[in-house]
Amino acid sequence: TAYVLTTAIKEIGEYDLIQVGRQAADWNSGQVGPLIAEFLQIPCISVAQRVRVEDGKVVVEKVKRSGYEILRASMPALITVGSEIGDLRYASVKRLKDARYKTVTVWNGTDLEIDPCKLEVRKIYRLFSPPSRERQCFFIGGQFSQEKGENLALRLRQDKVI
Repeated sequence: TAYVLTTAIKEIGEYDLIQVGRQAADWNSGQVGPLIAEFLQIPCISVAQRVRVEDGKVVVEKVKRSGYEILRASMPALITVGSEIGDLRYASVKRLKDARYKTVTVWNGTDLEIDPCKLEVRKIYRLFSPPSRERQCFFIGGQFSQEKGENLALRLRQDKVI
């Protein structure tokens, strides 16, 4: 996802500030925004609750467990935001009517010259597939604690845990 979005951003051209959602509801990993910033080699500040531009720099209040931290970054930059950023702004009726006449640009993989070898969604899916529920239980025998410990170590080595 980050690769495709980065390719589209490069196609657009110049930019000062990219704002993306903090994480998606499907994978919930929160990695797309930081990966886009890495691919573009620009600063990234995550979990913003307030964003403003001052003197050609972006100033961000980043959410922390107990309060917030103020960070500054040169632009262009990428900021990830979540619900902390505030309530959504709704378009006016006039803007909604005007939107009917706007052109929507649609690109496919060929338009963006995307390398299909870099798209490995199936592998990512396997990475996050649910773990197996199959379990086995073994009792480690031995007469004394030391013997039980040695038998446990042998069993773990046999199972290639250690």
